[in-house]
Amino acid sequence: MRKCPRCNIVFDDESLVGCLYCECLLIKVGDESEEKQAQVDVEQKVPLKKSPILSHQNKVYLMGVLLNRRTFLSSFAFSCNDIKRSKKAQRFLVQPIDVGFFIKIPWLIFDIVYSFFFHILHSKYCPRCNTRYFIFYHFQQAQHAKEDCEYCQEYNRIADEIFEKRERVDLRALRKESEQRIRLGKRSAFFDLTHRNISLERFFDILSLLFSFALYAYIIVLLSMPIFAKIYQF
Repeated sequence: MRKCPRCNIVFDDESLVGCLYCECLLIKVGDESEEKQAQVDVEQKVPLKKSPILSHQNKVYLMGVLLNRRTFLSSFAFSCNDIKRSKKAQRFLVQPIDVGFFIKIPWLIFDIVYSFFFHILHSKYCPRCNTRYFIFYHFQQAQHAKEDCEYCQEYNRIADEIFEKRERVDLRALRKESEQRIRLGKRSAFFDLTHRNISLERFFDILSLLFSFALYAYIIVLLSMPIFAKIYQF
C-alpha cells in the first residue's frame, strides 16, 4: 500500500511511484515517521492547491491505471458507463473524440453508430442508481432489474471513490465487497473491471491500429497515383 501525503489517498498498487492526481511522491503506509516527514516536506516545499476538476480523459486514464490497464475497449466501456450516470446525457457521442481517434478509425465508426442507438434505447432512468437503462418492451412500465441496479450502484461507488477524492480513497473495501458478491453468485462491477481479458483487448487494439494505418496508406497511394502517372506517364 502506498499513500500520497498531499492528497491523503491510498493506492493498492505497490508499483506506483507518484500520485496519479497531483504527481507527489508516494510513501508506504504504516511508516509513521516517514509519513510525517513527507507531510512536512510537502507543506514546506509544495503548497497545497485545490485539485482541478478532472476531465473525461483524466478519468479514463485513472480508471485504466488503477483497474488493470487501459485499452481502447476499456476506455469505451468507461465512457459508456459514464454517460449513463445522469438523467440526461451531457453529450451525443458516448466517447468524446480526441486526437487518439486518428489511429483507431474502427472505434470512431463504432462510437458514432453506437451513440446513435444508445440515445434511442436508453430512454429509462433509475433514481436509485442514477443510471439510464433500456427495456425491450416500452409499452410496459418495467422497473430497473434489482440485480442490474445493484451492479450499477457498485460501479458508481467505485467511480466516486476514484474521482471525488474525499479524505481517503481505498479500494480494499470495494474489493472485499466484490469478493462477497462473487461468492453469492452475483455479478460484481469491481470483479469485471479487474478481471478483463487483456490479451484479447490488446489484440483488438492492434487490429484497430493496423486497419487505421492501412486506410491512411491506401488514401495516400490513391491520391498520389495521378501525380506519379503524370510524371512517369503510366
